Amino acid sequence: GFRIGLITDPHIGDWTAPERLARAVDILNDADVHIHCMGGDLIDDLSLLDATFATLERCEAPYGTFAVLGNHEKMGQQLPAILDAYERRKAQDRIHLLVDSQVRLEHQGASLRIVGVDYPMHPGGDMQLPSDEHQAFMHASADKAFGSVDSSDPVVCLTHHPDFFRIAATRGAWLTLAGHTHGGQWAIFGHPLHRSFEFMRGRYRLGPSHLYVSTGLGDWLPCRIGVPPEVAILTLRKSISPYKNVGTVALEKR
Repeated sequence: GFRIGLITDPHIGDWTAPERLARAVDILNDADVHIHCMGGDLIDDLSLLDATFATLERCEAPYGTFAVLGNHEKMGQQLPAILDAYERRKAQDRIHLLVDSQVRLEHQGASLRIVGVDYPMHPGGDMQLPSDEHQAFMHASADKAFGSVDSSDPVVCLTHHPDFFRIAATRGAWLTLAGHTHGGQWAIFGHPLHRSFEFMRGRYRLGPSHLYVSTGLGDWLPCRIGVPPEVAILTLRKSISPYKNVGTVALEKR
């Protein structure tokens, strides 16, 4: 019954106002989620930085908000200001940025680990790393983030890029949450007009490990066709695993 609220890719700026993020936070508050996850690409216009974080601070999830970085935080000269905004709120123990790190939560006598990994791009660098560097970056992130995970604990992995799912699955993550793709943002009769990613939208599974890719809240351009913005609420349930000596969870999506 542990409820996870996921908002990703708000892209607060020219195409998405803080008010849309506020409505999304209200949805999560009304749903009484236990934890709020922010999947990266939070903001594109730094003049709206304080308003954006003020909105995040309205989240009422009892375990707080856990966030990861996306590629847009690392573009241009935005990253220092965004990192400073997260750091200033760290002392309040409500908004936590996970960069190749993890936290352990206790809920109703059980433990849960939240692991957050960095986005595979160098600050101020190119949008995409070459394939070999992209993979090397993600494996290095996994080494740092998952290093001390107790395999007996359920693990939820937060990543902006869904490519990380295959690595997270091998490291024992029961559930990986991602964004980045916007679900393609444009689709006809449910079919994306482009398929730039292996994992585009919705739920996937590799053995006992699940992935959910959100279509995101904001926009690349001020329009979506056939792919509406999304606030995801996922509930963890106990399940009997068909895989020997492996724990698992069942998911309910709303």
